[in-house]
This record gives sequence, structure tokens and C-alpha cells, in this order.
Amino acid sequence: MTTFIPTAIMAKASKAGKTFWEIEIQDGRTATCFDYPIVQELEKSLNRPISFYDLEENDRGFLNIRKARQQSQTQTPIPVIAQVHETQAKAKSYDTTSMYVSYAKDLFICLREKEQNMQNHAILDMAIELVKKAKQAFS
Repeated sequence: MTTFIPTAIMAKASKAGKTFWEIEIQDGRTATCFDYPIVQELEKSLNRPISFYDLEENDRGFLNIRKARQQSQTQTPIPVIAQVHETQAKAKSYDTTSMYVSYAKDLFICLREKEQNMQNHAILDMAIELVKKAKQAFS
């Protein structure tokens, strides 16, 4: 178990698209965390000492925050399984939505070059319809 003070938290995306968080700690170092429930607890403890997680440096030199192997008697994190599932569902929904928006944007750009006589909103409507039809075809 390590005592540290989280001073800032920023969400990031890995090269593989997985969400993780960078947590700046009091000594200026940056640690990473891939576990959202831990991040939620850290957010509640910003700028205050926290002792129920371990700071572990991996073989590549990255500092990671993980659940402590032995929990502190004074601070016990509350498991929030329902919130985790809800957060994962929201993240998946957000990823899917942004993917469809990206497809519609790409189609809009291609159609706009082809259909120069149409108004932009009509081209956008056409692009959205094409994405919807593709989604239905592959569902």
C-alpha cells in the first residue's frame, strides 16, 4: 500500500483505442490507471492523501495505480458494479456513435464532390441515410 496525493486526472486513449487515465501525483510524476472505479475514488480524493492503492512501476518504466494487495482499515473503497457496467455501456455507445458520425462525414465529403448542385443539408441527410442502411444490413 502506498500513500500519495492525486493532483490531476486526465482521460486518454491508448493506440488500441482503450480508455485509460493519467493521474498526476504530488511529486510531479504521472501514473496511469485502466480501472474506472479506481479513478472515481481518486477523483473524490484529489489533493488529499490516499492510501488504499499501490503505485507500481512496470518493466517498461510506467507507473501504474492498482488496488492494494492489503486494504487499509481506515479507507475502504465501495464497489460500485452497477456504475461500472453503466459506464462501460455509455463508453461503448459513445464509441459506436462517433464511428457512425465519422462514416457519415466521410460519405458527405465524397458526395459533396460528386453532387455539387445539391445543398449541404440534403447531402448530409443522404450520407446519414446511407450509414443507417449499412448498419441495418450488417446487424
